[in-house]
Amino acid sequence: MKVLVYLSAIIISFSACKGKQSGSEVNIQLPANVIEKVEERFEPKENEKLGSPKKAIYLDTLTNLKVSEKFFYEDKKIYMEYAFDKGVKNGPAMAFYENSNPWSLHNYKDNVLHGAYKTWFENGQLRIEGQYDNGVKIGNWRFFDEKGNVIEEKNFSENPEQ
Repeated sequence: MKVLVYLSAIIISFSACKGKQSGSEVNIQLPANVIEKVEERFEPKENEKLGSPKKAIYLDTLTNLKVSEKFFYEDKKIYMEYAFDKGVKNGPAMAFYENSNPWSLHNYKDNVLHGAYKTWFENGQLRIEGQYDNGVKIGNWRFFDEKGNVIEEKNFSENPEQ
Protein backbone atom coordinates (compact mmCIF):
# COMPACT_ATOMS: atom_id res chain seq x y z
CA MET A 1 0.00 0.00 0.00
CA LYS A 2 2.85 2.39 0.87
CA VAL A 3 4.41 1.73 -2.53
CA LEU A 4 1.11 2.56 -4.25
CA VAL A 5 0.79 5.81 -2.25
CA TYR A 6 4.41 6.71 -3.04
CA LEU A 7 4.03 5.97 -6.75
CA SER A 8 0.79 7.98 -6.91
CA ALA A 9 2.48 10.93 -5.24
CA ILE A 10 5.40 10.76 -7.70
CA ILE A 11 3.06 10.72 -10.70
CA ILE A 12 1.01 13.62 -9.29
CA SER A 13 4.10 15.64 -8.38
CA PHE A 14 5.78 14.94 -11.70
CA SER A 15 2.75 16.13 -13.63
CA ALA A 16 2.48 19.19 -11.37
CA CYS A 17 6.11 20.10 -12.08
CA LYS A 18 6.28 19.28 -15.76
CA GLY A 19 2.70 19.47 -17.01
CA LYS A 20 0.20 22.22 -17.39
CA GLN A 21 -2.58 21.15 -15.02
CA SER A 22 -4.57 23.92 -13.39
CA GLY A 23 -3.23 27.40 -12.76
CA SER A 24 -2.48 26.51 -9.16
CA GLU A 25 1.24 25.90 -9.27
CA VAL A 26 4.47 27.83 -9.26
CA ASN A 27 5.88 25.25 -11.69
CA ILE A 28 9.43 25.32 -10.35
CA GLN A 29 11.66 23.50 -12.83
CA LEU A 30 13.59 20.67 -11.21
CA PRO A 31 16.93 19.36 -12.51
CA ALA A 32 17.18 15.75 -13.74
CA ASN A 33 19.21 14.71 -10.69
CA VAL A 34 16.37 15.51 -8.26
CA ILE A 35 14.45 12.84 -6.37
CA GLU A 36 11.21 13.14 -4.45
CA LYS A 37 10.75 12.19 -0.82
CA VAL A 38 7.09 12.05 0.26
CA GLU A 39 5.88 12.41 3.81
CA GLU A 40 2.40 10.93 4.02
CA ARG A 41 1.05 13.49 6.47
CA PHE A 42 2.15 16.63 8.27
CA GLU A 43 0.48 18.66 10.98
CA PRO A 44 -1.09 21.86 9.63
CA LYS A 45 -1.01 25.01 11.74
CA GLU A 46 -3.92 25.46 14.10
CA ASN A 47 -5.73 27.99 11.87
CA GLU A 48 -5.30 26.00 8.65
CA LYS A 49 -8.21 23.90 7.41
CA LEU A 50 -6.31 21.36 5.33
CA GLY A 51 -7.68 18.03 6.51
CA SER A 52 -4.78 15.58 6.27
CA PRO A 53 -2.43 17.16 3.73
CA LYS A 54 0.65 15.61 2.19
CA LYS A 55 4.13 17.05 1.89
CA ALA A 56 6.73 16.31 -0.80
CA ILE A 57 10.38 17.30 -0.55
CA TYR A 58 12.60 17.30 -3.63
CA LEU A 59 16.27 16.58 -3.03
CA ASP A 60 19.32 16.96 -5.26
CA THR A 61 20.87 13.49 -5.41
CA LEU A 62 24.36 14.94 -5.78
CA THR A 63 24.28 17.22 -2.72
CA ASN A 64 21.32 15.75 -0.78
CA LEU A 65 20.05 19.35 -0.40
CA LYS A 66 16.43 20.40 -0.76
CA VAL A 67 15.55 22.12 -4.07
CA SER A 68 11.76 22.34 -3.66
CA GLU A 69 9.05 21.63 -1.15
CA LYS A 70 5.35 21.18 -1.88
CA PHE A 71 2.29 20.76 0.29
CA PHE A 72 -0.95 19.29 -1.02
CA TYR A 73 -4.58 19.35 0.08
CA GLU A 74 -6.23 15.97 0.68
CA ASP A 75 -7.70 16.10 -2.85
CA LYS A 76 -4.11 16.35 -4.22
CA LYS A 77 -4.43 19.98 -5.31
CA ILE A 78 -1.37 22.02 -4.47
CA TYR A 79 -1.57 24.10 -1.29
CA MET A 80 1.92 25.63 -1.15
CA GLU A 81 5.24 25.43 -2.97
CA TYR A 82 8.68 26.78 -2.10
CA ALA A 83 11.87 26.98 -4.19
CA PHE A 84 15.23 26.26 -2.54
CA ASP A 85 18.85 26.87 -3.50
CA LYS A 86 21.61 25.08 -1.61
CA GLY A 87 19.05 23.88 0.93
CA VAL A 88 17.59 27.28 1.88
CA LYS A 89 14.48 29.06 0.62
CA ASN A 90 15.45 31.15 -2.40
CA GLY A 91 13.03 32.28 -5.04
CA PRO A 92 9.27 32.12 -5.42
CA ALA A 93 6.82 30.74 -2.90
CA MET A 94 3.15 30.45 -3.70
CA ALA A 95 0.07 29.24 -1.85
CA PHE A 96 -3.40 28.45 -3.15
CA TYR A 97 -6.93 28.17 -1.86
CA GLU A 98 -8.74 24.85 -2.27
CA ASN A 99 -10.57 26.33 -5.28
CA SER A 100 -7.10 26.74 -6.93
CA ASN A 101 -7.19 30.55 -6.76
CA PRO A 102 -3.89 32.06 -5.58
CA TRP A 103 -3.69 32.91 -1.90
CA SER A 104 -0.17 34.38 -1.71
CA LEU A 105 2.92 34.99 -3.81
CA HIS A 106 6.16 36.06 -2.25
CA ASN A 107 9.90 35.57 -2.68
CA TYR A 108 12.71 34.45 -0.44
CA LYS A 109 16.39 35.26 -0.46
CA ASP A 110 18.53 33.16 1.88
CA ASN A 111 15.46 31.99 3.86
CA VAL A 112 14.19 35.56 4.39
CA LEU A 113 11.27 37.34 2.69
CA HIS A 114 12.70 39.57 -0.03
CA GLY A 115 10.97 41.24 -2.98
CA ALA A 116 7.35 41.52 -4.04
CA TYR A 117 4.63 40.28 -1.68
CA LYS A 118 0.98 39.75 -2.62
CA THR A 119 -2.01 38.03 -1.07
CA TRP A 120 -5.48 37.55 -2.49
CA PHE A 121 -8.96 36.90 -1.17
CA GLU A 122 -10.49 33.53 -2.05
CA ASN A 123 -12.65 35.29 -4.67
CA GLY A 124 -9.46 36.28 -6.56
CA GLN A 125 -9.38 39.95 -5.55
CA LEU A 126 -6.03 41.35 -4.44
CA ARG A 127 -5.86 41.70 -0.63
CA ILE A 128 -2.35 43.00 0.16
CA GLU A 129 0.43 44.29 -2.05
CA GLY A 130 3.86 45.32 -0.79
CA GLN A 131 7.60 44.81 -0.84
CA TYR A 132 10.17 43.23 1.48
CA ASP A 133 13.88 43.97 1.71
CA ASN A 134 15.70 41.26 3.66
CA GLY A 135 12.68 40.51 5.87
CA VAL A 136 11.72 44.17 6.40
CA LYS A 137 8.57 45.74 4.95
CA ILE A 138 9.57 48.70 2.79
CA GLY A 139 7.90 51.24 0.55
CA ASN A 140 4.20 51.67 -0.04
CA TRP A 141 1.87 48.81 1.00
CA ARG A 142 -1.74 48.72 -0.14
CA PHE A 143 -4.61 46.86 1.50
CA PHE A 144 -7.85 46.08 -0.33
CA ASP A 145 -11.36 44.91 0.52
CA GLU A 146 -12.98 41.89 -1.16
CA LYS A 147 -14.35 44.11 -3.92
CA GLY A 148 -10.91 45.45 -4.89
CA ASN A 149 -11.23 48.88 -3.24
CA VAL A 150 -8.14 50.27 -1.50
CA ILE A 151 -8.99 50.48 2.21
CA GLU A 152 -5.56 51.45 3.54
CA GLU A 153 -2.15 52.54 2.32
CA LYS A 154 0.87 52.43 4.56
CA ASN A 155 4.33 53.68 3.71
CA PHE A 156 7.20 51.84 5.35
CA SER A 157 9.97 53.96 3.80
CA GLU A 158 10.47 56.08 6.92
CA ASN A 159 9.62 53.40 9.51
CA PRO A 160 10.46 49.93 8.16
CA GLU A 161 8.65 47.07 9.90
CA GLN A 162 9.63 43.41 10.22
